Amino acid sequence: MSKEKMYEENPDIAWPLREFQNCQRNFMVRDHPQKYIVEAIEDGYLKCEDEHGEFEYYKQSFMPDIQENDVILIYQGRYTKLEDETAERKKRIDGKLERLLNKNKK
Repeated sequence: MSKEKMYEENPDIAWPLREFQNCQRNFMVRDHPQKYIVEAIEDGYLKCEDEHGEFEYYKQSFMPDIQENDVILIYQGRYTKLEDETAERKKRIDGKLERLLNKNKK
């Protein structure tokens, strides 16, 4: 059975299957490692910002262990959570928040 025929007979699976193929395509097109910061998780998608400030969305189900503010590296269809950079980023954000709260107390 062709994909088109399958989509016609089962419209409820057409969207998830196409979405999966689109996410897979996003993973596969990278010739070089791409670093992202997970800015938010919205409706089952990870909103990821790259070094140039551009956003890409990936299904959270493909990366279930990833949380908001994690730094990830995607390369050749695989992802890696960069633990050291994530911890450093969290420490930097916590420091900024503390300085802001202390400034407002004065």
